[in-house]
Amino acid sequence: MIFWQQPKLSKRGMKIMNRQIELLIERAEKGEKLFVDALSIIRRERDIEESLNVANAYYRKGLYDKADDWYRFVVEAGKPNSQCFRIGKYYENGQGVQQDYSEALKWYRIAANNGNIEAKIKVGIFYRDGLGSEQNYSEAKKWFERASNFKLLGDIYMAEQDWEKAISYLKQIQFDVFAQYNIGVCYDKLGNIQDASKWYSKAAASGLLRAQNALKRLSGSKK
Repeated sequence: MIFWQQPKLSKRGMKIMNRQIELLIERAEKGEKLFVDALSIIRRERDIEESLNVANAYYRKGLYDKADDWYRFVVEAGKPNSQCFRIGKYYENGQGVQQDYSEALKWYRIAANNGNIEAKIKVGIFYRDGLGSEQNYSEAKKWFERASNFKLLGDIYMAEQDWEKAISYLKQIQFDVFAQYNIGVCYDKLGNIQDASKWYSKAAASGLLRAQNALKRLSGSKK
């Protein structure tokens, strides 16, 4: 095994390990045989953890084509890791590759299916916005549910004008000032002025201007 592999490293230990890997790939990039051979050994032994360390090091250094190659190796070795989320980012943002939303969605799904919360949210957003696929609110909601992202669930139900459903999700994050405002909007749309005022007041007390304006509007409508 390569010399940096150690169990349960501290934060300082992780920094040292990461720097060692970066030095290895720097010297391999210069063509130094010992270090080129070290990378070849990792591949030959199909060492997933060390391959992932190498991929992450290439990513940190901005060598996205090399990082992409190593992340793909991890997936092809039969153990797709949630960090292949980064491959999705390459394709979404066009980092070292041509921008391709369909390819980004494919890699985000792999990461999401391996437990990456950010990837679950990305998949949901892609389906919500029709990126790399047909727009599909049902799929979007499924992925937001898997990520337990109540804000995005509330937003999408508001977009569908399902105010009651939106309220049920937004109340899960009612400590958030924007959620408070949106709950007020939902009650407002339902014609429940009393509850709308209550939730607008909560958001207005935190200084949210739009909530303050909504309260003034409701107050004016009562006169």
